[in-house]
Amino acid sequence: MRIIFYGGRQAGMIQLLTLLALGHKVVCVIPIDEPVEATAKSLGLEVKKPEDINDDKFVDYLETLGADLFVCCHGRQIIKPRLLGLMKAINTHPCLYKYKGAEPIRRLLEDKNTKASVGVHWMAEKVDEGEVIVEDFKEVSSTTMEGVYNELYPLYSKVLIEVLGSQSNVILEAAKNGVCVARQARQEDSKRIWEIRNNPLIREYSTSKDPISFERHAQWFEQAYFQGKKNLCFVIECQGNVTGYCRFDCNDASNAYTISIAVDPVYHGKGLGYQLLSSSLLHIHQRFAVNAAVKKGNPASAALFKKSNFALVNEDEQCYYFKLESRADQAIIGRQEYKSIGGSALDGGKGRRTRP
Repeated sequence: MRIIFYGGRQAGMIQLLTLLALGHKVVCVIPIDEPVEATAKSLGLEVKKPEDINDDKFVDYLETLGADLFVCCHGRQIIKPRLLGLMKAINTHPCLYKYKGAEPIRRLLEDKNTKASVGVHWMAEKVDEGEVIVEDFKEVSSTTMEGVYNELYPLYSKVLIEVLGSQSNVILEAAKNGVCVARQARQEDSKRIWEIRNNPLIREYSTSKDPISFERHAQWFEQAYFQGKKNLCFVIECQGNVTGYCRFDCNDASNAYTISIAVDPVYHGKGLGYQLLSSSLLHIHQRFAVNAAVKKGNPASAALFKKSNFALVNEDEQCYYFKLESRADQAIIGRQEYKSIGGSALDGGKGRRTRP
């Protein structure tokens, strides 16, 4: 697995070495202190030290690495939605069960609590609030922070092995927990996107209802999104399966993108359209206008765009036309978890489709 590591202190050192021992490829190390930086450099790993880990240019660089997972251990900066939307992300934190946030061991000692733990959780926009993947506990006897950490250090390696070891990696855990992640499309997604485009319910709300041959689709997909154009394509992946896509096709003359978004009808009613659209919009520079055309008779798509800060600006006999007004309220991005049962009904029951 290709991993970006962000962290420091002794715990960060332990986790970095554990990742390498497990055979994962660490494509970038973002250290918060000198020991982790020196260790990474001595091992020939790529090291980057941005002042702001969420800086757009730095996030652009991270996107080029094609990483599968972002691993954080004692990082100092809050990771913002755009970075979280690039890939799956996990964080290791002591005493998650009771002491989320800053200085968990100090608070443990103040409470005279001897029940300590180290846990790994999915990273979310709110600090330490993502779903816990694994948490291992230990009764500690030390009465100092240094002593408690010394007792817990073996668990920092143990929990990472439990999550990322060959028999229990984070991808399998994601599948088990029903986690859906929005990410940039890859060339190998072409066939699955073609299958969604050709679904009869999706074709019903397309400009043309005729099926598309795979040969025609594959040539178009390659030219549109992988030959240096400004066009962008994102997908949402659930349990290892691409379940929807969101395309942004650029009109250079008007400096505007037109959206085409579709979710496999099997996955309607779980909020995936909103998650995919919200996450994708984070990657669109604010200097570009963003437009959408929705065929009349598809109220679910119209509701999706209204919920996502799009305003109705025009209509004709065939379509409603929307334009993105503001991105300030785009909040839940790319790392929420949707269960296979009991999902929200944000997507309604219609095909999530604006253009072919």
